[in-house]
Amino acid sequence: MLGAVGAEAHTRGLSRSTFEIAADGTVRGRLQLATADLPATATESDVALAELAVRGVDVRADGASCPGRFVGSRADGADGVELDVDFACAKDASVVEVELFLLSGLSEPRASSQSVISLVAGPRTKQAVLDAAHRSVQMEIAPRKPARSAEAWWIGAGAAVAIALGILAALRHHRRR
Repeated sequence: MLGAVGAEAHTRGLSRSTFEIAADGTVRGRLQLATADLPATATESDVALAELAVRGVDVRADGASCPGRFVGSRADGADGVELDVDFACAKDASVVEVELFLLSGLSEPRASSQSVISLVAGPRTKQAVLDAAHRSVQMEIAPRKPARSAEAWWIGAGAAVAIALGILAALRHHRRR
């Protein structure tokens, strides 16, 4: 029984991905795919794998797309491949979202193709199962900073002026006594 499980470590149509969000904004992606799921052209060269990895994943930080850079690939057992991709995101992002387009770019895309994805930010992890209908997952990594509007600034400045005038009036009144 154990021999049968070890013979095919990667289930066709099921990929695994981990995206680690670093403090400097870099998102390091590691994608594990069954070789049978890769398009025939992707197995021909690292250039083809790089294109699949970078174009098959979209990482966004606070809604802005993060440029991806293919780092490398290696065999993962007898029937799999691991792809490493780094994404340069904004350092102080509040929310990071990962969308997997590669689910529809596999050799035989089918409704049953799925990816178990993990987003990791420090000690926190968020996991999801993505498929062709649900291709993205997001994680809040820092509390959203409230936007400061010009109106709020003027209200604060007006309050400070009113307090200062009140203090001056009290001091004048106190000197006259």
